[in-house]
Amino acid sequence: MNTKRLHKVFLLAIIFLLIFPLQHANQAANAVTATQRYVATDGVDNPDCSNSSAPCLTLAYAVSQSTAGDAINIAAGVYSVNVTIAKSLTIQGAGMNATILDGGGSAKVLDLTAGPVTINDLTIKNGDSKDEYAGGIKSSGVN
Repeated sequence: MNTKRLHKVFLLAIIFLLIFPLQHANQAANAVTATQRYVATDGVDNPDCSNSSAPCLTLAYAVSQSTAGDAINIAAGVYSVNVTIAKSLTIQGAGMNATILDGGGSAKVLDLTAGPVTINDLTIKNGDSKDEYAGGIKSSGVN
């Protein structure tokens, strides 16, 4: 390998090593950090549900405090729920038999109008079975 070619390879390697970390730093700076929010049967809907020691009482309030990408952790218990979710969220229960979202038979339990919405480890029951579109979960406009 001649000296000129060796210098070019060396120079390209230095340029790559200088540029790559800058691109990676910009991507990290632009990344959005999801906020963990908490709901429990003994909670209070005040202020923003982000403290596990001071959870909110209702899923609807936690959703209203959330921004896209957040996760809402729901403790064990039975919750009366009829809520619309219009943003990308993760809804995390404490177990299929431990966290129950109960629609009371009067409306959809969850009405998903934007997303994606990820739902894990909970039971949804008693949605309005007379609703022509959904009883437990209605998903419209969500991929």
